[in-house]
Amino acid sequence: MHKLTINRARIDLAFTPKTPLLVKSGDKGAQLLHPERPDLMCVRTHHGARGETVYVPGSSLKGVVRSAAERVLRSLELPCCDPMNHKSRCHDEASKRGDAIARGREAAGSHPMGEVHGMLCLACRSFGSQAIASRVSFADAYPTEQSHARANHTETRNGVSIDRMTGGPARGKLFELEVVVGGDFATSIHFANFELWQLGLVGVVLADLDDGFVRLGSAKTRGLGRVSVALSELVVDQIGAGGGLAGVGTLRSDLVDSYDLLERDLRGPSGEARVSALGQRLVWKGNEACRRALDEVVERAWPTLLKRRGAAA
Repeated sequence: MHKLTINRARIDLAFTPKTPLLVKSGDKGAQLLHPERPDLMCVRTHHGARGETVYVPGSSLKGVVRSAAERVLRSLELPCCDPMNHKSRCHDEASKRGDAIARGREAAGSHPMGEVHGMLCLACRSFGSQAIASRVSFADAYPTEQSHARANHTETRNGVSIDRMTGGPARGKLFELEVVVGGDFATSIHFANFELWQLGLVGVVLADLDDGFVRLGSAKTRGLGRVSVALSELVVDQIGAGGGLAGVGTLRSDLVDSYDLLERDLRGPSGEARVSALGQRLVWKGNEACRRALDEVVERAWPTLLKRRGAAA
């Protein structure tokens, strides 16, 4: 299915730290180049004409969103593997089957990877595994031009390990953390050939992130990592013309059985309609309009997930 583009979506958003934020740098050499910086430094990169800046890698955002999405799926008793278990069916059996099909060792019909897709849990179908690519991708989050200086005006916090015997500070265990305390970080989330429940699942996690139930970065149990999330635009391109937002199973019903898709003939909300290269573009602008659209997607698509749970029981 990745060879086709049946539908695609983009969510543009920005988040602002409500408590200090630390996404640690994994570059051990950075401490040698900048000995004046704290022990635990923020990750940095060069971005355009503004030079060096703190930022949040897309991989960090994806890790947080996937982990929170997995908790949602498990709470609903829906299929969700442990991505760290490389012997699970999603990673081991599905990978071997995919390799056999890709190398032409086994015939697999007109939709060869459909069998592999059907072997995966709902989290791996959305965020990828060793067997199949992700349908959701995350861009790096950079400070906006207006808040670049504020975001890079970091602060230092002191921490100390506690001696378990005395209950007091442990000798020689003082450390420093560099934290971001302001600024707006803009990013985008992209979807390809998605079902509505997958778009709604990410929408639920973004709402939890804004409500403080999900946090970003390190030292979350020490009060760091709470952010507010503002959605600026939701854009969906899909084949065909007319009708509301639709998942890949509705747009191509011939793929439902081959790929074990959950949705058929399910339509979501209608936004501002335009013409796109695929046929139709739907646009929602502003935080409130985007949130209402994602909420409506959840309301319409969630019963499909609950039916899936009932069928598996």
